[in-house]
Amino acid sequence: VVSGLATAGAFLYSLKDVSAESRRDVIEGAGIAVVVLTIGGFFIHKAVRFFEEQDKMSLEDRQEDEDHHG
Repeated sequence: VVSGLATAGAFLYSLKDVSAESRRDVIEGAGIAVVVLTIGGFFIHKAVRFFEEQDKMSLEDRQEDEDHHG
C-alpha cells in the first residue's frame, strides 16, 4: 500500500510542469495502462493456477496408476 501511494505521489508530482490539457491525456493513458496491465495480470494468474491444477491432477493420476500396477 505504501509503495503504491509513493508511486502515485511521484507520478502526480512529475505532472506539475505539464499543461492541463496534456496532463489529462497523460493521466488517461496511465489509467488505461493500469487497467490493461491489471487484466493481463489477472489472466496470467488464472493460467498459472490452471496449469498448477493440471499438474496436480496429472501427478495424482500417475500415483493411482502406480498403486494399481504395483
